Amino acid sequence: MKPNIFKYTIINPILYTIIVLILLTGIEGMTNYCGLERWDIKQCRDIKASNIDTNKIFISTVYDECSIKRPFLKLNERQPAEYQIVKLNCLITGYGVESDMDIHIVLKDLNYNITMIAEIPSIKCTELRESRFYNKINSAGNQFIHIFGYPLTHFVTLKQPVPVSITGVRFFDFPHFQKGCAPNAVELHPVLDLKR
Repeated sequence: MKPNIFKYTIINPILYTIIVLILLTGIEGMTNYCGLERWDIKQCRDIKASNIDTNKIFISTVYDECSIKRPFLKLNERQPAEYQIVKLNCLITGYGVESDMDIHIVLKDLNYNITMIAEIPSIKCTELRESRFYNKINSAGNQFIHIFGYPLTHFVTLKQPVPVSITGVRFFDFPHFQKGCAPNAVELHPVLDLKR
């Protein structure tokens, strides 16, 4: 009797369904991309985010932001400087997508060779819907895509830096060898507006 080689190649229906879903939606579509450290504060989902004054925007520079004294950070506590919305005129020198699917952007000062980071949280993180700035974050992501196209998973260094006006909530991260990290690890996170 001839062996039935096809019985070994039949795919389990559940496995087949998973493969089809991955092909249709991508791996990202099947995963909830959210980060960990100070995540509620990064997304402005913490209880004190309601105290961020959206009517008062501080005009600053990358250099001035990098000169702010770094506060002592507590994981789940927003620092006084993190209640401020900041607007910068600066250069974008590169960008990429982080493991949590946030868009990581390197900002350079217009006059000095100093950089800091801005991040646009991924709308694929379902928790982001609870952010008081969800619509602005979503809009900033669309603005980024309009200017630069869909970001790649690897970091892209631009041949020619792009001048922008960028607005976001000031945030202090823990330094962990991020590209473009400021000396005090200050960031704009989340980004609320981006214009070329």
